[in-house]
Amino acid sequence: MKSKIPALTVATVCLAVVLCGQAAATTAKMQVSPQTLICGQVKHGPSATGPFPLTQKILKGTTWTVFSDGIPCSFAMAKTPVLLKQWAKAKPAGDLRPGMPGYDCTRDTTGVIGRCIKTATKSFEFWMTGQYTLAQLKALKYIGH
Repeated sequence: MKSKIPALTVATVCLAVVLCGQAAATTAKMQVSPQTLICGQVKHGPSATGPFPLTQKILKGTTWTVFSDGIPCSFAMAKTPVLLKQWAKAKPAGDLRPGMPGYDCTRDTTGVIGRCIKTATKSFEFWMTGQYTLAQLKALKYIGH
């Protein structure tokens, strides 16, 4: 028996489920994956205030930490300054256009995160981490290296 649901509706729902699931999986992975790398920090980025994703403590500052999962840190660190300039002008949940074919880059709704997703297992994020040092972030043990 054929379904009476239009194919476009099914395709739209399936795409929405995949995109939402991919974004949620990436966020969770960036927060707890032992494979996640802390690439480094970008000082003097745009000012931001919001909840630190690992503790929910409200932070304010201009220091951004770059995390990578399956993307070379050298690439993520090189692209982040350009992305931060766009992030500062983007609306929450807004797209960033870094000129990186194959990447979907957005500003998170929290006000302290930007992310670029290539695939479900390859992405990088930049978080405003306030006064946290790299050593302090590594000590949180939510992140691999």
